[in-house]
Amino acid sequence: MVRILLFAGTEHTFIAGIIEKKRHIAVNNKSLAVGEADDYILNYKPSYDMILVTDGALAQAPDENARALDSLTKFQSRVVIVTRDFLFKAPNDMVTVVISEWLRPLEADFDAALMPLRAEKKPDAKTAKRKWKKENKGAGKAGELPSAVYSLASSRAVAVTGHRGSGVTSTAASVSLSAGIRGLKTIFIDLDLDYRAANLYFGEFNRQTEDDEISASLIRLLAQPQRYDALAVNSGGIWVASLGYDFDDRSLLEQQCTEQKIIGLITALKHSFDLVVIDFPLDRFARAPSVLNSIDSIALCMENNIYSAFTTIRNIALGFGARGEVPYFASKSKLVVTKFNDESVFDGELLMPERLSELIVNEGFCEEFASVLPVAGQIPYISRFDRQIETDVPIIHTDESMKSAYDGILLRLLGAR
Repeated sequence: MVRILLFAGTEHTFIAGIIEKKRHIAVNNKSLAVGEADDYILNYKPSYDMILVTDGALAQAPDENARALDSLTKFQSRVVIVTRDFLFKAPNDMVTVVISEWLRPLEADFDAALMPLRAEKKPDAKTAKRKWKKENKGAGKAGELPSAVYSLASSRAVAVTGHRGSGVTSTAASVSLSAGIRGLKTIFIDLDLDYRAANLYFGEFNRQTEDDEISASLIRLLAQPQRYDALAVNSGGIWVASLGYDFDDRSLLEQQCTEQKIIGLITALKHSFDLVVIDFPLDRFARAPSVLNSIDSIALCMENNIYSAFTTIRNIALGFGARGEVPYFASKSKLVVTKFNDESVFDGELLMPERLSELIVNEGFCEEFASVLPVAGQIPYISRFDRQIETDVPIIHTDESMKSAYDGILLRLLGAR
């Protein structure tokens, strides 16, 4: 019988159940996190054929995880991690990484994880392609693998924010589209009442704003959120609510777009959607700090330069500081580096997202940002990025690297480490 030492944390019962469905496989009963690895092995001296680690066992600090995994390889040469983190890097060559495209790993992921225990020869690419075509005849184009479908245990609300020009709308739009592709029922709410850039990214919405009711979509939806199917527009597989460029009733805007109305809108929409994505300009967010209670996670957008980081954090401090909400804001935030510049340096060191996150704390931009922000991902600036506005074709449909980047950001905003 094959024995597997499983480190799965709170996911232990669920994952052990999947693995033990397979004959001749035994899994430890005790739920373990990687931080307990040294003590467990020292005290129990277990004998196992493989060590398997999942996201539920990992700590928030990447360095701590790397040290723990490196330590495990000294005990057992077969160490495999199944993770949703597209950017996860193995600490050494002895750790095998299996990337899961689902929010909770499925049996297929563990089939891949258990591969080192199998003696069979791995089929070549042509054999694998023939097998897939035979098993999925009629499911799609030849050789085209279907996208993974995500599912959530509960609905989520994600706010995307940052200072003006930091890529907030493009991030919010692309994350929403990524969620739609993955099978999540998603609605995009544009609270950028001045620029209304959703009209640029969602052509179908912009075309329908000739209808007065759609032109005032956001305002009407704030008043009647249960009527989203009539007041929002299905564009590119997701629902969109914004304002048309012709809508100019400022008094109605101020009357309807209040803190309590926004909270009510989010609460109501979470009953109808898997995911609510809000393009939330930082200045407007700061005028409605109680909305933080309705938000599950925040995508904090900035470029990888000191000016962008300083401006963003100082604006947060000025906007949320009066009510002492900065620590609460920071606790829900994950860093998204937009327009990543691979020539941007600080003290001679390339400003990678993790380094930028450290500087926010170490340079004292705001004392209430006391902990390093988790990184949700980075988006490189490429010349054809702006062409999606001209062609009305989202870049995640035409560029595989961009699709992968936004998929990773989506996963982390939904809770993956």
